[in-house]
Amino acid sequence: MVSLETTQTPWNVTILQRNTTPNGEYDDDLWAWRVGLFGVGGLVVACLGIVGNIISIVVLANFRHIRSAHILLISLSMFDTIFLIAEAVLECLTYIAKGGLIDDSYREFIRPVYGTTYPLPAIAKFCVAYTTIVITIERYIAVVWPFKAQHISRRRIAIISEVIVLAAAVLYHIPFYMAFGYDYTWDNQTDSRVFRFYRTEFGLSYFYNHIYFTWINLTVYFLVPFAILLILNMWMMISLRKSKAVINSKSRENQDHKLTVMIISMIATFFFCSLFPAISFILTTGMNYYTQCSPACNRFSAVADLLRIVNSAINFLIYCAAGQNFRDVFNELLCNSCKKKIEVILCKCKRDTIHEKSLQYSTHGTSLRSSTNTTIPPEGNTRLKLSIC
Repeated sequence: MVSLETTQTPWNVTILQRNTTPNGEYDDDLWAWRVGLFGVGGLVVACLGIVGNIISIVVLANFRHIRSAHILLISLSMFDTIFLIAEAVLECLTYIAKGGLIDDSYREFIRPVYGTTYPLPAIAKFCVAYTTIVITIERYIAVVWPFKAQHISRRRIAIISEVIVLAAAVLYHIPFYMAFGYDYTWDNQTDSRVFRFYRTEFGLSYFYNHIYFTWINLTVYFLVPFAILLILNMWMMISLRKSKAVINSKSRENQDHKLTVMIISMIATFFFCSLFPAISFILTTGMNYYTQCSPACNRFSAVADLLRIVNSAINFLIYCAAGQNFRDVFNELLCNSCKKKIEVILCKCKRDTIHEKSLQYSTHGTSLRSSTNTTIPPEGNTRLKLSIC
């Protein structure tokens, strides 16, 4: 998840990012896929995804009846946003700097930041995966046991679940902090202090590299989420097909049904986008250089890393496409916002028009008084003269 190649850091889903080639240079094929597709493309997708996730949080928070599913979806959008920010800053921009599209000083700037934040994308992705599992469990209970769901699916339980997921993510990634250290050394060539990132004894151990990093990560990040999501979603879809009850369009059951369909679409996208990184993880296990992997493998790993970003950026589009209530609230907020802006503009224009007319009236009134005084004799109608003035 974190670019080992560009900043000598400890974690990436493809592992290949520890180094490019032995001399540290990109060839044309690697440049096009790793810098062009993943660096530039990933940065664009991440920026759009951050905006979409923020809009999703605002829309979900403005639902008339906020239930546990909405709390979980808001948490998911928050974790996705954190992942996208970390991925864009720590990885995409470092690839762009490594490829020469921006000044290489960015890599020097980001290394000290990297020393303390390198597990952040992994922690956020862990929260995304297991929040998706919690959402699936909540929807499964709502579909299979609708009467029990009224007592189980509550906002308080949803918040507690997310706190547990976040705590588990932090505790699980403690070995990442233990495996690497950093300090500053003096470089005689540049006559300055240089940031150094290095592996600790624990980071060089067999347990960390072969058991924890390879097998435990493969199980925790891919096998367990895939198995749970696949089984629960199959049962949910079977239960939805067996349901033959006629549901009133205004009933809560119908709203739950629409919400379930939207979440199933989101989970299907999550499953598809996570499948490629899982395959890439297996293909590149034990490799430290791009030269150890075939060009096809390098291209596949770049696509897999890009899909991880797409997975965290696409939920807003899924909500708009599959969520009728989401679209209604979004349109309402958008129309109200546009209406208020239009009203402000119209009021300002109206004030300006009134002000201009008052100035014109004042100017014409002065000339009118002058002409009135000259044309109307003193013995004329004084009341008329005053009213004209």
